[in-house]
Amino acid sequence: MASPSFVPDSVSHRRISLAEIDAAVSARLGPTRGLGNSQPACFNRQVAMYLAKHVGPWSTTVIGRFYNGRDHSTVCHGIQRIGALRDSNPDLDLLCYRI
Repeated sequence: MASPSFVPDSVSHRRISLAEIDAAVSARLGPTRGLGNSQPACFNRQVAMYLAKHVGPWSTTVIGRFYNGRDHSTVCHGIQRIGALRDSNPDLDLLCYRI
């Protein structure tokens, strides 16, 4: 017998879209897309990639395609970078939790 769930089925199986994650990060930090690899947009995009992987959960290939065809290894680097920064920076850890 299945255990009772306190969350409706429509909510528990809904995956947050990449556009929603991108919009939330952009509203909180600033644009995730910019000309070239400008530093603020690059960091914001890495935060969005991290959240897409861990909250989404989206594959790195799909995340890369969403961000203008970024390579799988670029997405992995961004996810690892934000993960490492969260360990050493409580402000960033709190930010990722609130977005």
